[in-house]
Amino acid sequence: MSNKSPKPTFMHDCGDCIFIDTLKDSDDEIVDIYVCDTRTLLADKSLVVRYGDDESYYASYPLKVLQELRGMVLENNKDVELFQHLFNGLGLAKERNLI
Repeated sequence: MSNKSPKPTFMHDCGDCIFIDTLKDSDDEIVDIYVCDTRTLLADKSLVVRYGDDESYYASYPLKVLQELRGMVLENNKDVELFQHLFNGLGLAKERNLI
């Protein structure tokens, strides 16, 4: 097992973002996961999923909304696969005390 920190696959130049990990999404595509930490409040933080080097190849989701969505999806036995990389990123951010 390596002690090296994971490194992002794609370029991301936001100085407020903290790299979490590189994961594979449900289509086996590689995505980089970040927490954008512009403020100390959870409501002001976002989970960023980068899927390419182009400036527009990312999606951003408010962490507060993701946490609520995760609860609704699990509660209602909805298809978690669609949201799996988001929920994995959310779990990693919690593990690293970023949220």
